[in-house]
Amino acid sequence: MARAIRFRGRRKDNGEWIYGWLVIQPDGTAFISQFYKRGEWVEVDPETVGQMVDERDGVEYFEGDTVKYISKEQTGTRVKYKRRGYDSFAEYSDIEVTGVITRGEHDGMLTWIVKTDQCTKYESYFWGEGKRSDKPRIITNNLTKPFSIKRKYEIVGSPHLLEQGEKG
Repeated sequence: MARAIRFRGRRKDNGEWIYGWLVIQPDGTAFISQFYKRGEWVEVDPETVGQMVDERDGVEYFEGDTVKYISKEQTGTRVKYKRRGYDSFAEYSDIEVTGVITRGEHDGMLTWIVKTDQCTKYESYFWGEGKRSDKPRIITNNLTKPFSIKRKYEIVGSPHLLEQGEKG
């Protein structure tokens, strides 16, 4: 069963949030209606428009929401010596990531991402011909990731919730 595409936006006339179908005119004005054909089309502020990304367990996630989740990320390199050389093994830790749901590119594909400024940094050593360098280098992994159906998210900030005085 296909999921309906829904949008939210703040009404221009009274500032309330409205959810439904979106139409953007060539001049840039945006309208949302709760009922597609017979409904009343209400002008909304285009800056506040966000598309629904997903709905899970009764929670709707929209573009522009700030979410938090736990991600297992590489945070270091553990080194083990073997007879014929060195092998490196990655260390992983659970990290709390907070970011904003937006459209973006990940691995060359345009998709929904959770954009964040967070990253992991750890020391790693250059390996070549079975030998380890004496100088570690700092590795940085950006934690901006695709919005995943497998991950559990918690909304910690939303323009809509902030208006209502709830989480923000």
